[in-house]
Parts: sequence; C-alpha cells; structure tokens
Amino acid sequence: MDPRKSRRVGWAPAVGDRLRCRPHRVEQRLVEVVPAKFVRPTFFMENLAPQLADGGRGELVLRLPVSGDVPLQMIAVRDIGAAAARLLIDPDAIDGDAVELAGDELTMAQVADRVASELGRPTRYEGLPIDVLGDDEDMRAMFRWFTTVPAYQADFDVTRHLVPDVRDLAAWVSDQGRGARRD
Repeated sequence: MDPRKSRRVGWAPAVGDRLRCRPHRVEQRLVEVVPAKFVRPTFFMENLAPQLADGGRGELVLRLPVSGDVPLQMIAVRDIGAAAARLLIDPDAIDGDAVELAGDELTMAQVADRVASELGRPTRYEGLPIDVLGDDEDMRAMFRWFTTVPAYQADFDVTRHLVPDVRDLAAWVSDQGRGARRD
C-alpha cells in the first residue's frame, strides 16, 4: 500500500515530543508523508497489574523507581485503543494533530490508597532507586522524566470527549481485582 494514498494514520508514542526520543522522530517523518493524528498515552495503568496479581492476602506493596509524592498521569490501555479508533473514524474529533491521554492523575501514595480501597487489602507504596533499571538508558530516562513535574500534560477534557467512559484508577483496579478481593 502506498502511504501517500492513505487517508490517515494513527500513531501512539508513549511520550511524544517532550523527550525528543524515537517516537518524536517517527511523528516528524509520518507527517511528511501522510495525514496523521497522534495519540500520546500517559503511564499505562497495566504497568501495575503484575504487582496486583500476587495472590496473597496480606499487605500489598507497590514498587516503582519513582517518588511516592510525584503526581503521575495514567491511562488504561483499553482507553488508548478507544481513543485511537475514534480518531481513525473521526479525525476532526480533536483540534490539532495530537492529544495526550489520561484517565487519572495520582501520586503513587494515592495509588496505594486507591488500590487498598478497591481491593479491601492493606497496600503501601515503596519507591525504588533508579538503579533497579540497570543499564537500560531508555527506561532510566523515562523514570527520571516522570519526576520532572509536570511530565505528562494530558488533556483530560479531550480524553473524556474521545472516550466518554474513560477509566480512572479506581475503576481500572476494580476490573483487575475481580476475584482478588479479601473475603
């Protein structure tokens, strides 16, 4: 298929242009050859899923290499797909060529509180040192960037316009926690 004949392309880089990383270079190239709309998701709620699925009944400890008091915007993967589908069908649903998506904004300490409330289980957050990421410079850059407030700059109103039932963290955890609740 000749991309010059395509009507539109959707692209979902994780951080867009502020990090000046590979996704930004792909965006620059795409707009040179085809009309495009860019969906820029924030932190994926699904990044927390493995830590919620420990199967235990005691205290749940969430761990990431980010401070517990830094606000972090986040989105459920299903909502990224819904927003991208909407833009492929209706590219005029947003002004401009890009939208940064989020369904919630919480510190990791607040995330732990929401998880505890939804799962009915004691939960705390424990920040990890950046060194746990080893030599992965892309991951280290991303987690350092998270601490640069504001890192993400999502448009919550446009997100809700594209995905009216966008999930906040509590709704997402509730979905994940079915069957994992304390009796």
